[in-house]
Amino acid sequence: MHPQKIQYHKILVDFILGGLLISIALLISDILGPLVGGGFAALPIRVGATIFIAGISGGEAIAYEMSKGALSGLFGAFAFALILSFTPQKIGITKSFIAALFLCALVICITNPIIMEILP
Repeated sequence: MHPQKIQYHKILVDFILGGLLISIALLISDILGPLVGGGFAALPIRVGATIFIAGISGGEAIAYEMSKGALSGLFGAFAFALILSFTPQKIGITKSFIAALFLCALVICITNPIIMEILP
């Protein structure tokens, strides 16, 4: 597939929607606690909205390809959350965050070719 022309309105809608979802997750965390807020933040609402917007403007094939990439990203997000669940008290939040980002990127790099091979 070839890259498409940049559609700035699509990026703006996605940016506003993403910011709104983050704000809602933080508000839920303040009201109901960080466990519930984190659970809300982990829902596929953000990635689903992005794929939906891309699908509306680029078609079903674009949405399908993005969903395959999102699958790799979700495996990476799981690794990210796993690291941040166990390490901040031991090595601090900054080192934990850096380690989680590194592991997330590594998992995405490993799973992406596998997913592309499994899903046509």
